Amino acid sequence: MHLNIEHDDMGQKFWTEAEGEECLLAYTMINDCLNLHFLTAPNGQVADELCTAAFEHARKNGLKITSSNEYVDEFVRKHPEFRDLLETE
Repeated sequence: MHLNIEHDDMGQKFWTEAEGEECLLAYTMINDCLNLHFLTAPNGQVADELCTAAFEHARKNGLKITSSNEYVDEFVRKHPEFRDLLETE
């Protein structure tokens, strides 16, 4: 499945529709870092696509990522190719 993920910069979210519902990954922008904090999706495949969109957006725009969401944390463990985007203090 390939979803059309939209980025709403003003709403600070990545979103799509799947299985008849709005699915989203919300973030808060702090300096040049996306804090991914809220995720709602009907299944793991949709959640993974939302996460992928956020990480690809960060890479393309020279941003870092922090996570306040357990699913996002697990996504990063499964996808080491995105670990370089994590903000380390």
